[in-house]
Amino acid sequence: MEVLKHNLKVTPYEYQQEGILFGLRKKRFLIGDEPGLGKTLQSIGVVDCARAYPCLVICPASLKINWQREFEKFADVRALVLQDSVRGTFPYLLQRGMYQVAIVNFESL
Repeated sequence: MEVLKHNLKVTPYEYQQEGILFGLRKKRFLIGDEPGLGKTLQSIGVVDCARAYPCLVICPASLKINWQREFEKFADVRALVLQDSVRGTFPYLLQRGMYQVAIVNFESL
């Protein structure tokens, strides 16, 4: 088995490491694991290992804060939750490197 070299603040379980490695190899993929198995950690692991920053996360509005916390907890990167009221500042904040991840809900797109 290939060894996963990562900068995550936690060590993923073996099956999560396999998922991260799969994502790094395929580039385009869906994680269809059962709830509670760490799909978020695997997604963050792929982004972080690939150094795919800046990163855009599109999710339901109810999960924006969760994604922000998880990125900061697992990868130690700053995540910005995009709100419609400050839409004009998004490009500036991301271009300046103040945040590595932008999180937006479907409706705001």
